[in-house]
Amino acid sequence: MALKHTKTSAKSDGADSTQVQPSDWNAEHVADAGGVQMAVASTDPAPSAGFANVYTKAIGGYTGLKWVGSNGVDKLAQTHLGQDKVAWGTAIGNATTVIAWTGIVAPTYLGTATARNWASTNLVTRTRRIAYVSSSTAGSLAGAYWTVAQFSLGVPGTPNVGGFLCVIRFAVSDAAAVSGARMFVGMSSSTSAATNVEPSTLTNSVGVAAISTSSNLQIVYGGSAAQTAIDLGSNFPANSLSADLYELALYANPGANNTVGYKVTRLNTGHVAEGTLTAATPGTQLPANATALCMRAWRCNNATALAVGLDLVSFYIQTDD
Repeated sequence: MALKHTKTSAKSDGADSTQVQPSDWNAEHVADAGGVQMAVASTDPAPSAGFANVYTKAIGGYTGLKWVGSNGVDKLAQTHLGQDKVAWGTAIGNATTVIAWTGIVAPTYLGTATARNWASTNLVTRTRRIAYVSSSTAGSLAGAYWTVAQFSLGVPGTPNVGGFLCVIRFAVSDAAAVSGARMFVGMSSSTSAATNVEPSTLTNSVGVAAISTSSNLQIVYGGSAAQTAIDLGSNFPANSLSADLYELALYANPGANNTVGYKVTRLNTGHVAEGTLTAATPGTQLPANATALCMRAWRCNNATALAVGLDLVSFYIQTDD
C-alpha cells in the first residue's frame, strides 16, 4: 500500500481536470523518482497510539533514518552491513568474560576485569556491562585501548573517503568518590596504554572526559595543539558512582576534513549535549585526515590512593570504506 490521506473526500470530481480532484485526494500516492525528502527533526516525535513514526534526525551530525515505536524509544536504522564497514563489541554482563568483537581487532585492557551483575536498582545496574577496576595506588588506570589505528577524519574527493560514526556507552563505577579522577572516552591517535595526564592536554584526540579540576564532563579535542575543553555543565556529572549511563556519538563526515560532530546523552535522565567541532586549520584544532585514529576509554585515580572503575557497555564504529 502506498501513502494515503487519513481523511477522504465525499465530493464528486468537478469538470476542471487541471485541478486536484477529490478522487486524486483519495487515491494512494506514490513517490516519484526523486524519492521522499524528510526534514531533519530536532526532537524525537512521539507516535499516536497504534502507530510508529519514521523520520530523520542528526546523531552527532550524522543524518540517518530513525523511528519511534509503541515503546516510545527512538532507534537509528542500521546501515547495510554488506556495503559499509561496521565493527562493534558488546558486554554480556554477569561475568568477567571479555567483550566479543566483530569486524575489529580486540583492544588491550587496563585494570582488573570485574563482573557487574544485573540488578533492578537503576538503568546502569540493569545494563549488561563489564567493569575494569584500577588498583588503589595513585596514578593507576582502568579501561581499554587499541594498539592498531584504522580510522581518520574525512578526505573530500571523488569519492569521499575516511570519516566515521563512533558510538560508545559507558558508566563510571568507582566504589567511592575519588577526588581529582581523570577519564577519556573517544578517538585518539595513541595506540599505547594511557598515562596519568589531564585529558584536556591530549593532542590528536576527540572525546568526552573528566578533568581533575571539574565535576562535570567535558568535550576535549585537538590536532597538533590541544584545545580548550568544553564544559557540558552540571547535567553531566563526571564522577557519579554507578548512577549515570552515558552514550558518546562522534561523527566525522567523509566529505569534510575539518569537522567532528559530537553528541553526549545521559541516558538515565535524557539530558543531551551536542555540537560540531571545526578546525580553522585542519590538523591543528582537530587531527589531520592523514592521522590514523582508534577508539579508547580509560579512567585514572590521579593522585588519590583509591581504585577507580569504568564500566564498558558497548563500542560501535562504522565507515563507508
